[in-house]
Amino acid sequence: MSKNNRIIQIALYFFWGLTLFASLLETFTYSGFFEKHFRVNFSFLFFITLILGFVILIFPKYGRDIIPEKLYKIDKILLFFLVFLFLSFSLLELATYKNFVFSKFHIQIVNLGWPILVCLYLILVKKIYSKNPQKDRGFTFLFLAVFFWVLTLNIMTIYSMFDDSLRYLIRNPRADYGDKMSQRIGKQFYDYTLFINKNTPENSRLLIPPQGFPWPQSGNAAYLRYFVYPRDVSNGDEYKAPDFKKAGIDYVLLDWGEADKTEYGYTHGWPKFDVPAEEIILIGAGGKIEVTKGNYVYEKYKDKNVWGLIKVKK
Repeated sequence: MSKNNRIIQIALYFFWGLTLFASLLETFTYSGFFEKHFRVNFSFLFFITLILGFVILIFPKYGRDIIPEKLYKIDKILLFFLVFLFLSFSLLELATYKNFVFSKFHIQIVNLGWPILVCLYLILVKKIYSKNPQKDRGFTFLFLAVFFWVLTLNIMTIYSMFDDSLRYLIRNPRADYGDKMSQRIGKQFYDYTLFINKNTPENSRLLIPPQGFPWPQSGNAAYLRYFVYPRDVSNGDEYKAPDFKKAGIDYVLLDWGEADKTEYGYTHGWPKFDVPAEEIILIGAGGKIEVTKGNYVYEKYKDKNVWGLIKVKK
């Protein structure tokens, strides 16, 4: 083995070990801990390690010593242990509550994905070198490295997205459809869609708030249509009333907004214009329905957290 090859090999071991150390450190602390205290980004270390792995695979004459057997065995044992921890802690947290593992063991479950990927990386280099001709090693490595990187990112993203939902399903196996939907998309929004369906004919045309916070769900026509179909929905302006007769609007949502934050200059409460109405159907305390005859006058409802429907006068 040439001197240059040996230097590259040692550099690979060094950066691999440093990357593994950084990933484990952030598992027991928080994402970004290594960069904050050592002024080096973890992703940069991993990138350097990946480059060294690629370089070492396209050079000949490493033989069976490309990854020492002792290091290879330690890596496989560590990989098995980390995967076991990830699965065990995930099940434990699903059966208890979110952040239970961190509060008891000070371990960030989602960050365990990175040391697992680092351990898999060393095995990847070993297997590609021993089982592929030299001319194919570089391409194979790049493909698998990108594949494992993307897979890890997606697994951690999916874990974060579905963590609460999976925990709820495991802890509430007898929950009915309504309970599951309330937990998944928010009880307030789900109950509101049930209210709309109950108080409007299926052939109704509904005017809904503009799309954006504080109406991320009820103002999203494509999203809301899933829950109220076959009713037709269309977005209105925040302050400007449409020509109700020309647009064929049957009902206008009386919608405070399901989100706390706002965007695009929108504020809570809609519609912010008067509506010629036959009646106003309000959701009162405890879900009790309250019906008021007459027109909707915005000033009367301004800055009041009200939910309901306005039946447009024909």
